[in-house]
Amino acid sequence: MVCTIKSKIINDTLNFSVIGSHYIYVDFESDKDFNHKQICKGGDFMGSTLSYFGESEKAFKDICKTWYRSYIADFKKYDYRY
Repeated sequence: MVCTIKSKIINDTLNFSVIGSHYIYVDFESDKDFNHKQICKGGDFMGSTLSYFGESEKAFKDICKTWYRSYIADFKKYDYRY
């Protein structure tokens, strides 16, 4: 399952995926060295990992969008990329 978000805020495209395991990963198109990072609660890459076990594409996209909103909130607050 894949979800793509094109962000004007960070000027990048984020591709979320579930491959093999049920963990969700994100790839940033502009930075190939920072690809395939496992996402965690709160828009972070460390902590409680996010996973998806279902078949609903809408539910998967909702998880990705929620993570993205948290990530962007941190980006705006601390002005950092990763």
